[in-house]
Amino acid sequence: HPTATIHGYGCRFDREEPVERIRCYKGRDSGKPMIVLIPSVCWLDRLCDDIPEQARTLADKFWPGGLTLILQASREFRGMCCWPSGTVALRHCAHPFTSAVLDELEMPLVSTSLGHSGEPVPQDSIEFTRNLYVHSNISKIRPPELAVIDTELEGVYRKPSTLVDLSVPGTVRMLRAGAVARGAIEQAIGCELEKDI
Repeated sequence: HPTATIHGYGCRFDREEPVERIRCYKGRDSGKPMIVLIPSVCWLDRLCDDIPEQARTLADKFWPGGLTLILQASREFRGMCCWPSGTVALRHCAHPFTSAVLDELEMPLVSTSLGHSGEPVPQDSIEFTRNLYVHSNISKIRPPELAVIDTELEGVYRKPSTLVDLSVPGTVRMLRAGAVARGAIEQAIGCELEKDI
């Protein structure tokens, strides 16, 4: 499905079986969490604990859009979906199609970029489908149960989301550069980001 940045796999966040299928298609470690797309900012308080004011500032400024925030996952959230981590990466998606799906569901979607882990993201549905069979154990006789929503991505939309970690109190770290510029984030929160990139 399209997002405000690049195409991704998506499924309901509270269904373990499709989440595991996505991990299989992508070749992703089961202990490595994926992004959660939320229908609205109000989901922050339901899915997260100890939300710093800087996170709320960034959400107000850049959501919906290409910024992903890593925060402490709430006990309620971890209980709803057997989440493998104490943190959760959230984004409020700006793409009209995926936003409409989220609004209709009235719940978050787990999402991760298309393509096999460690390799470039396919830029169209033909490349994606070809790579899906090359990198997985999926039988061509019984294809995966997927709906492919293909749209053309241009400019900034070919970049992944910017990943900012606010899960450690008093620390704001940039883990991945992307669609939202570092300078814009620093200006919004009034301080420089630590960075791991």
